[in-house]
Amino acid sequence: MSEEIISEHLDWDSQFFGIEISKIYVNNYDIDVIKNSVRSSIDSGAKLIYLIIPAEIDKKMIYSSHLIDDKVVYTKEIGNTGQFDNKISQYNATNVNEELYELAFESGKYSRFKLDKNLPSGSFEKLYSLWIERSVKGEIADEVFVYREEDIIQGMVTLKLLQDHGEIGLISSKSANQGKGIGTKLISHCEKYLSTKGINRVEVTTQAANTAACNFYEKNGYKIIKSLNYYHIWNK
Repeated sequence: MSEEIISEHLDWDSQFFGIEISKIYVNNYDIDVIKNSVRSSIDSGAKLIYLIIPAEIDKKMIYSSHLIDDKVVYTKEIGNTGQFDNKISQYNATNVNEELYELAFESGKYSRFKLDKNLPSGSFEKLYSLWIERSVKGEIADEVFVYREEDIIQGMVTLKLLQDHGEIGLISSKSANQGKGIGTKLISHCEKYLSTKGINRVEVTTQAANTAACNFYEKNGYKIIKSLNYYHIWNK
């Protein structure tokens, strides 16, 4: 395998979506190497290829029509300041209610899995339903925090604790309440929670096309550390 390319078959994605899916990660923008790797994946039976190229090296000379997502990773150094908001609490139920499903879908409205209409019908809803279900069960998140007003969930965030940082996964507020500061309160709660665990850095990933989210994170002191271009190449 070339050092310029990391290529692998994605077993979980293939089983979940019901099609053969491979991933190719590019370390150096060599057109011939990229094309040969894509061709090799197709010859191996891949129906869909996630081609991932760091934005700083992407010359967009090939497959530009397949670009579906510019994924941006933000980070922030945090400290132990302020008080917890009493409207935010842990979601302790073992089942997912309709409000959480709605918020999960809202959080993914710019997702490549929603934008790619070539995926099997219902793929986005199925994926984000599973994401919030597994988060609530503690399988892929350590905490799910919800913001309530009059006992109605108006916003939520999922948080994963890693050795040297925390990761915000899903975060959203109901569309009717956006712009009212709920998102800021939720990430502030996560930052305070992490500081109680001795963790002083947090990361969150969004899409460059989601300018409202990008502006939101930057307004709250987050800085970009990585940007990755995702291409969906279909073998039809």
